[in-house]
Amino acid sequence: MRKANVLPKNANAALTSMFVQVEKNPVKIITKQTELLTKIQTLEEFKQIKNADFGFIVISDDTAATLHQSKCANLREDEFPNCTHHWFSTLTLAEKSFNVVICNVCKPE
Repeated sequence: MRKANVLPKNANAALTSMFVQVEKNPVKIITKQTELLTKIQTLEEFKQIKNADFGFIVISDDTAATLHQSKCANLREDEFPNCTHHWFSTLTLAEKSFNVVICNVCKPE
């Protein structure tokens, strides 16, 4: 499996645009620097990011925000509609944006 390439388009702008290369289909990810996060909008985006095996995903619901590696077995497509998902390129960005609980299966570090 090929690793994803994440390239900031304009790192100094208030709105940053990045592309994650998944196989041959780019996924455009737009983030606001002030928020330091990227909300995963669709199930298709979720699948592509998970398959890219790059970065971290925070799943949040009414009770907790759990931090996972993007390849974690606990990230299930059937649960996607029930929670909010955010993608981060680094562990530090995820921890700055949420008060996270670390997944006990993938143990991101």
